[in-house]
Amino acid sequence: MVVDKDILAKEIDVLKPKHLLCITGGWGKKVLEHNGIVIGESKGGIRYAGLHQKSFGELKVVVADRPEGKKRAEWVGRVLDAFSRL
Repeated sequence: MVVDKDILAKEIDVLKPKHLLCITGGWGKKVLEHNGIVIGESKGGIRYAGLHQKSFGELKVVVADRPEGKKRAEWVGRVLDAFSRL
């Protein structure tokens, strides 16, 4: 039986993305950790940025805080910067 924690892994396996952006507060922590992504405290709106090796190649992952109440251009810039550093 597939549980909610396994859905992300299945989607990654089927879709084979090169980039994965997770926009979440604390609710996604267990799902992400189940998939090997350990998020920490927010640093400038970014909780995690890292590379993961998958059977289909490298996956760039960024976990960002939710953008509500933030200046859109600054938030987008931080996310893009996090991806560009990987």
